[in-house]
Amino acid sequence: MLTEKEVNKIFSWLPYRDSWTVDRNQIDDNIKGYYGDLISKLTQNLLFDTYYSEDGGLGNYLEFMCYPKGRDTYQGNAIIVCISLCAPVAAYGQTTFSKTLNTVVWGGLFIADKIGDITDTSLKIIEKEINSLLL
Repeated sequence: MLTEKEVNKIFSWLPYRDSWTVDRNQIDDNIKGYYGDLISKLTQNLLFDTYYSEDGGLGNYLEFMCYPKGRDTYQGNAIIVCISLCAPVAAYGQTTFSKTLNTVVWGGLFIADKIGDITDTSLKIIEKEINSLLL
């Protein structure tokens, strides 16, 4: 459980604790060093395809759209995974996702009471893999 002080630091894009390895306010923010293996496992997964939509360059989190494997184009449900750069916190939920050769569109971020709520049964194997990677 995070303290109110830790949550306020995260809202300010600061590491939740002084000992946290990643710091968006440093020149060497250590995103690749700390999260590189997880990024690779999400973006080069054998069970699903991933659109890596937010790499922390303009934000304080990483964001991945995970959807069924092997399609040049896709329109349907997907799992959006958000990983904080300020604390060891991650959340995922269901969203809509569309990918063509020239565009990518998704239905937006899940609301707080829908974290981890995957209702599309075709996404359950992806959810299981995401859970194992995040642990």
